[in-house]
Amino acid sequence: MRNHLKRHIVQFAEIEKEDKVPISSTKRVATIPSMFHVQQWDANDAKAKEIHRLIAEMMAIDNQPYSLVDDTGFKRLMEKIASHYKIPSRAHFSENITPEIYQKCREKIRAQLDLATHISFASDIWTSKHNNYPFLSLTAHWLTNDFKQNDFVLNTTHLPGSHTSESISHSFTTTLGNWGISVEKRHLLLTDNAPNMVKATKDSKIPSEKCFLHTLQLVIEDSIKSQRSVSDLIAICRKIVGHFDHSALATSQLLAIQTRLGSKKKKISSRCSNTLELDFLPPPINFRTKRSSLHFVRRIGAYKSQLKSVDSHKWHPCIIEAVRGNYKSIQSD
Repeated sequence: MRNHLKRHIVQFAEIEKEDKVPISSTKRVATIPSMFHVQQWDANDAKAKEIHRLIAEMMAIDNQPYSLVDDTGFKRLMEKIASHYKIPSRAHFSENITPEIYQKCREKIRAQLDLATHISFASDIWTSKHNNYPFLSLTAHWLTNDFKQNDFVLNTTHLPGSHTSESISHSFTTTLGNWGISVEKRHLLLTDNAPNMVKATKDSKIPSEKCFLHTLQLVIEDSIKSQRSVSDLIAICRKIVGHFDHSALATSQLLAIQTRLGSKKKKISSRCSNTLELDFLPPPINFRTKRSSLHFVRRIGAYKSQLKSVDSHKWHPCIIEAVRGNYKSIQSD
């Protein structure tokens, strides 16, 4: 056969050439593992960067920690809905993606602030319930030329140490300077009645006014605390709420009694930041007026038939007497 092909020299040369082709240049047959392998996107791929941004925005909007990206459930979810996506580390989100989003938002807000002619502000100091750290915030409010209301939080900063007027004023001045808000644009800053806040606004060259609602709240608190019967009644109610809030046994007994009486099941719990903010029924209700405080007493009184059925609570006669006697005297005021 070979001798026969040699007679056809051209055709034989072509066959010899095909026999010498290296194996690496031929088309490979895909193996079974390679057929099921998922090629992941590069970190700078457009689709991957879009998911980066959405995850970072979710963390900010929902107040989620950066450790979310290390959670097993989150990893399983992303593997199911976006198998080509590789989740970056928490450091990549905190050091790159989130600052990039913040910078873009800042530029948009700065552009709107530059167009505003007069800007008002609101500020407050509060203590976080999670870490007991004090924070100072400053919010800007203004109207556009077509009377559209805008408001943005310019800064929320940790305020350690004594909350002196100097430290508050320094924070105000630094924030307004960073945002390029000139003295001429500073229309008004609404504050509470704290002397340090009032002096801080003056030192920062910001006209200020005291909040009317806060002033009214102080008047209401003083008027309620000046009446011994009201103070005693609220103290009794706080004691009852506190007991059920810290006793799982008492709470379970109360729920069992409600079931036996056929009444709607409600838990007594405390969510309060001051004397008048007592809430024991969801959803939360802030009792900031004298009438609301009386409504609080009335709702506590609605439990008297159920509370009488709970064993070994020495203060039951107190609440019954308070509802029968003191409440009537308060109601008549």
